Amino acid sequence: MKHVLILPTLSTTHISHALTALATPFALTDARPTAIGHQLGPHGVPHGKTSCICLAPVLRYETSHPDSPHWDVDAHHAILKVFNEVLDWTENTAADAVERFVKDVGMPTKLSEVGITDEEALKEIAEHTMSDIWGGGESQLENQGRVLEILGMVR
Repeated sequence: MKHVLILPTLSTTHISHALTALATPFALTDARPTAIGHQLGPHGVPHGKTSCICLAPVLRYETSHPDSPHWDVDAHHAILKVFNEVLDWTENTAADAVERFVKDVGMPTKLSEVGITDEEALKEIAEHTMSDIWGGGESQLENQGRVLEILGMVR
């Protein structure tokens, strides 16, 4: 039996909070989606949309960098399990499940969908992420190159 995702009208804030709740095991140890998202605001992206854009690529980045101190395979599995069991999906990664959910509720998953397309804007976002209270230093993002790698996934 195929399940259809039927949701009441949700605001961007509701969706952002839902994504945060689903990713809580991950979010407790990793503030990178928040740090990058903070930098999208000055480019005209409302706060509720920033999580929709940033969470999946950070999860994808973690999967491709299992040697990272932030890699938490159990958190990724927990996030994936929620989507696959509750919605009867068969996604392979937490990032794919989050991205599918965001698309299904009609929210943006790419920077281009919110008008951020030029290289200078990406560099500025990466630079400012490093000085965000949630982003810089060894505890989160070691350098701007890593932020640009994540941003490159959602151009």
